[in-house]
Amino acid sequence: MSPLPDSLLRRMLGSLETLSNNRAAVLCVVLALNSLTRPYSGLVHDARLYAAQVSARIAPETFERDLYLLHGSQDSYTLFSVVIYPLVALWGVQPAFFVLYMASKALFFWGALRFIQAMVKDRFVTLLTLLFISVSQLSLWGNEAFHVNESFLTPRLGACALVLLALERLLHEPVHAGRLWQALLLLAGAFLLHPLMAMGGGLALVLWYLSRRLTPRLFVSLVLVKSVAAAVILIYEPLGNQLFGHMDEEWRAIILRQAFYFNLTLWRPEDWLRIVAAAVVLLAGARYCSSDSTRLLLAILAAGVIGLVGSVIAPQTHYRLLIQGQPYRALWLLEFLACPLAWLCVVRLWRLGTTEARCFSLLLVVSVTSGFGDRDWFLAVIPPALFVICVLFVRRSVAEVACPRWLWCSALTLLAAAIVLQLFEGGQELLIQSYMQPSPVVVLSALANILSRLPVLLLACAVLGPVHILLGTGWRLRSILLGVWCCYPALLLFLTNAPKYAETFHGDYDQVLFVQSVLEPRQALQAKKTLTIYFPTELETIWFKLHANSYYNWAQMSGCAFNRATAIEGTRRATIVRNFELANTREWHALSPDWQLAHENFFRTTGKLTPPTKQDLFDLCQDESVDFVVIQQDFDGLHIATNGKWHVYDCKQIRSMNRDQAR
Repeated sequence: MSPLPDSLLRRMLGSLETLSNNRAAVLCVVLALNSLTRPYSGLVHDARLYAAQVSARIAPETFERDLYLLHGSQDSYTLFSVVIYPLVALWGVQPAFFVLYMASKALFFWGALRFIQAMVKDRFVTLLTLLFISVSQLSLWGNEAFHVNESFLTPRLGACALVLLALERLLHEPVHAGRLWQALLLLAGAFLLHPLMAMGGGLALVLWYLSRRLTPRLFVSLVLVKSVAAAVILIYEPLGNQLFGHMDEEWRAIILRQAFYFNLTLWRPEDWLRIVAAAVVLLAGARYCSSDSTRLLLAILAAGVIGLVGSVIAPQTHYRLLIQGQPYRALWLLEFLACPLAWLCVVRLWRLGTTEARCFSLLLVVSVTSGFGDRDWFLAVIPPALFVICVLFVRRSVAEVACPRWLWCSALTLLAAAIVLQLFEGGQELLIQSYMQPSPVVVLSALANILSRLPVLLLACAVLGPVHILLGTGWRLRSILLGVWCCYPALLLFLTNAPKYAETFHGDYDQVLFVQSVLEPRQALQAKKTLTIYFPTELETIWFKLHANSYYNWAQMSGCAFNRATAIEGTRRATIVRNFELANTREWHALSPDWQLAHENFFRTTGKLTPPTKQDLFDLCQDESVDFVVIQQDFDGLHIATNGKWHVYDCKQIRSMNRDQAR
């Protein structure tokens, strides 16, 4: 007999089963849980870039001298800014981005719910999967540069939602022309929002359609012919340049140095383990799916393999479209689908009812919550391996009567050990956070990372049971959950932007106010011209708090793959500010080996770092595109203002000093 409290476990699972039968209630639960564990982060990461793009549409003079938009950006490849422009113009950047984020998040989880349910045909598995996704970022590709479940607004979120809804249309029998046209229209919307994220879905749809229409022999023949044709195009450069366009060596080298995740050789071992595990789980889970679902799964796997092969080839060529297209992005569907299929295996094993199957199911829970999350990939391998060893040992050493009890004890011990390990890692994360002295909002936003996914997921399931029993699945439960979903992130956003809160908890609040007090009078004298400053701080601070153009920031180079002029000019400016950048980011990048290596490659750092000198300041100020420099170094009292930590230098004044010295 199982040592687990059977009656309690059965009641909890029964309650979750009942809840899973109500789509609206499931969506509300998932949105509320995601809001509590991964609330809205604001204008961070790529959200600040899209905010700048739409702001430039509203007031073109605002960012006309900023490096990111000086020569154009990837905004020309998406309709995102055009679509959200009216709302941002009406409400402003912060409120509009928050509302659009909430709408995108609801659409994403609605698309995920419909697609997963159509794929696995099991509502309970759908619920478990969505609960897991809601507390996870779900890392994508290499070096954790991107995630599926982002906590900020970009068109990636909406594009992923439309791709999932499009593919869901293909899983309903019969697949008539109407459903196919619906899928194509949804995919077209995804392409208009974010072509790179829609590419994987489009490729999967084409492969799925061809596999349905053609005999296996004809399909294989077509694939072989296409492969030979692709090889000929890639090898014969004149033809390849005609189709894909040419990228010169200087531009290509800059992209590969800046966007290090383009280069698959720099991906970490755990990235490859996660991708391989996703492929294995997809193949294992396909045996539990219908034939048409299996066909689509294999099409998604094939699309991922094609994308991976394309990404191996792309950096070795000079084909512009191939490098800009970032084929590895087609892997996102494969990595996303690993979650529901892994949970499907967990539930199917549990439902077998045997001691061995249920024990292994528990250990798979540890693997799923560790392996397809963000950090603990080693936990995905250790528990099942130990359990298999334990089973073999027990079968050889223990009498058959005592075997189930020993199996349960072993499985539960390993499960408890995994939870302790995850909590220990969460404790380490908490210590790092406390060392950095974060604000309460930052700590709350990082709650899922600090506690780790498995403890959060177990707590959520334990709470959902009694809540469902008390409130049912009707309007009372939904209204409370929707209130939590909307109000909690709104409260955090309000606190983050409240002056009193910022003054108390934001370490850079006084610094920003100081710089603002120095620049505002000088900005008033510039009429319509926006000041351009070099200030080694967060890019969103320069753009949306100081309302200035940024001379150089690492994040501004994000558009270098889509615009040669941005790549060349950004590299020139990076060379000028190199010592200031390295001096400012040294401590931050010590926490991230990936970014440390990226900076070393980009700035060509070798050996001991050189501290910034007075000559570096003079060289920077010689560039007439920069108006003011805000740095921590004090050079012979040349600054026009200081608060003891930061020093503000007037570049025009320093340029005139240089001219006087030259005479």
